[in-house]
Amino acid sequence: MWLPIAPVAPCLWALVSVLDLYFVRGAYQDEWDGTLVSGTFQLLPWVLVPVGLFDYTPLPMETMTPAFAGGCLFLASFFFYFRALFRFADAALIHVLWNVAVLVVPLLAWAWLGERLQPLHYFGIALAFFGSTLLASRGGLLRQGFLRVAGTMVWAVLLLSTSMVLQKDAYRHASGRFIDVFLVFSLGVAAAAAVLAALNPRATAARVRRIIGSKGKYIALFVFAESVSFTGTVFSQRAIQIAPSPSFIAAVESSVPAFVMLQSLVIAFVFACMGMDETSEMYRNQTRGWRAKLIAIATMSAGIYCLAA
Repeated sequence: MWLPIAPVAPCLWALVSVLDLYFVRGAYQDEWDGTLVSGTFQLLPWVLVPVGLFDYTPLPMETMTPAFAGGCLFLASFFFYFRALFRFADAALIHVLWNVAVLVVPLLAWAWLGERLQPLHYFGIALAFFGSTLLASRGGLLRQGFLRVAGTMVWAVLLLSTSMVLQKDAYRHASGRFIDVFLVFSLGVAAAAAVLAALNPRATAARVRRIIGSKGKYIALFVFAESVSFTGTVFSQRAIQIAPSPSFIAAVESSVPAFVMLQSLVIAFVFACMGMDETSEMYRNQTRGWRAKLIAIATMSAGIYCLAA
């Protein structure tokens, strides 16, 4: 059953998003830092292969190619996500823009996989997209930077959507071999990070020294955030494998802004209790226009219900 698994990834990614706001003000200097660190962490499952916790059986080329390419595009989408986050530190708004994937994935799945959904499913997708659009058009979000980051997030949307469709193609060709496909996907993510690092080796070396030198201040939160992000990716990939369509997963993962808002409230309260008022205010800003957001959440929930029907 795909529905109980699908919401785990957006819940975890929302937590990473609110933590990324803290890193933007601290450990990370720009989008290159976040992308390279995220890509490096994707090597974690390969570390478990030599010790026997994971077994890898080589895949045929027709499966390996989309899985590897899906990983590369996934990492590239994160580069543009981090770029948008540095330009305008509103995680809820950025994920609203990312939710345009709800419409893009069905189009790509139709073109690449020949996928045809039921009318009720398309209606559910439309509801999910309407809910995310409502989040962008109410509460002053359009006046507070929508157009400024939209151009950047277009690339994130296209790359992420293509990655999801390629991964579904890979899982279809390798039925029941989730670990093998996921390992190739992770290798693609790490390979893309390596390519980015090789574009400017001197700058990369300086970044490594700076991050290693400064992460002592953030070490617990740093490792926690990257581990949560990786776990979210695992659940997302598993959901893509077992769901009838990657379009369903794109719709469920559009709930990230809802989780961002709820988790930001909790984190803002914690920082306020610690006397860190400036940081607390930064997280309270993620809940702007909460009434409209609650309506949008209800709309997206109705859309997800239609997909599960």
